[in-house]
Amino acid sequence: MSTEAAARIFFSSPLFAVVGASSNPAKFGHKIFAWYHAQSISATPVNPTAATVTALGQEHAAVPNLSALPRPKETSVSIITPPAATLKVLKEARELGIPAVWLQPGSFDDAVIAYAREEGAFNAVVAGDGGRGHEGWCVLVDGERALKAAEYCKLGTVTIITMDHKHEEPTDSAYNGGLMHPSDEHLDKNATRDEALRRMRTAGSISISPELFEKLYLSPQNVVKGDLRKTFGNPTPIALAGFLISLGSYFFFGGLLMFLGGLLEWILGNAFPSVVFLTFSAFWLSFGATLVPDFHAYAAYAPADATSVAEGLQTRGFNASFGFFLLAMMLLCLVYLVCSLRTNVAFFIIFLTLVLGFGLLTGAYWALASDYTGNAAFANKLIKGGGACYFVTCLAGWWIFVAILLAILEFPFQLPVGDLSQLFAKKEVRNKSNV
Repeated sequence: MSTEAAARIFFSSPLFAVVGASSNPAKFGHKIFAWYHAQSISATPVNPTAATVTALGQEHAAVPNLSALPRPKETSVSIITPPAATLKVLKEARELGIPAVWLQPGSFDDAVIAYAREEGAFNAVVAGDGGRGHEGWCVLVDGERALKAAEYCKLGTVTIITMDHKHEEPTDSAYNGGLMHPSDEHLDKNATRDEALRRMRTAGSISISPELFEKLYLSPQNVVKGDLRKTFGNPTPIALAGFLISLGSYFFFGGLLMFLGGLLEWILGNAFPSVVFLTFSAFWLSFGATLVPDFHAYAAYAPADATSVAEGLQTRGFNASFGFFLLAMMLLCLVYLVCSLRTNVAFFIIFLTLVLGFGLLTGAYWALASDYTGNAAFANKLIKGGGACYFVTCLAGWWIFVAILLAILEFPFQLPVGDLSQLFAKKEVRNKSNV
């Protein structure tokens, strides 16, 4: 069995335990503990010497050993201990019927690997060289990809067995006594819709796969407090609909719908799409106001002897200032383009074409400011080029809009959006070498 296949099997279990987690942020085991919480998976630590373990600002009641797990035969175990201690943990895990183990770098030697991979010992063993990092297979580096590969979607708790990562062998008493009965459920991928909804209504927490979260909310999966994501519907399609139908309806589709969608994204804790939708809401409201005579946006530039306020549209001042407005939007979209490298391909295409489109329109208005009559033909070509870019923007926008609605309604088929959330490792993963 390949290590990739073993990792998928590992994350197919409904419960997990981590031997070697720590309350000390300087310990590598603490990073593993925090990683589970960063995936919106609650954790119950098990520590042979401490009543509680603290991580991410929260205190968690502890139980003492693997034998205290309520359902060991349904629990995959990550291990972060010195090799001598790891061998003892593996022997206990084997006796309890633990299905899969993940041996973190530094937790094993040749004897440990040989024992773990004995025929009949475990269904899956993740260990050894390889993975995406330079130190071997690690949950921090390879965990999210394995979760996606397993199409992981669960309700319940993660049980953390904690022990400071010291290079000394724990005493035999470290694995005696104690019992915990956490309340947990697993949402099987084959469960019927009615059964899933019934169980989700009574669940204390809900975790969806990072890929599905990213598709639904246009943002890498993040951790927020409270249950607002279970209270409110997904606002992303609202804002996308406003964006797609904004042309010709600047105030109500472009302005109002995108403001509503952006505000709800902010309430749900999805900062990136919130910033995007709210800034574009302001853009469409500003653009619409510019075209409404009652706002006197261009009338203020009309010459004193003008017979119509529309003559202000042809002045150097109006075209130059409007070009700067479009340049500011281009710079905003350039920032969004870089940030979209942590979202998906569709979102990246949207911002790439927006950057090109705003750049071309900026050039068009500055050309008109330089010589409105002489540069009219050149400006027209630039405007047509910008229109072509925005056509591609709309195609990508409609694609992701349909993809989100299909995912929300749980259609048997889905549109891929090209997940990019794993293109760059998260900050805590890049900093793991410092712990």
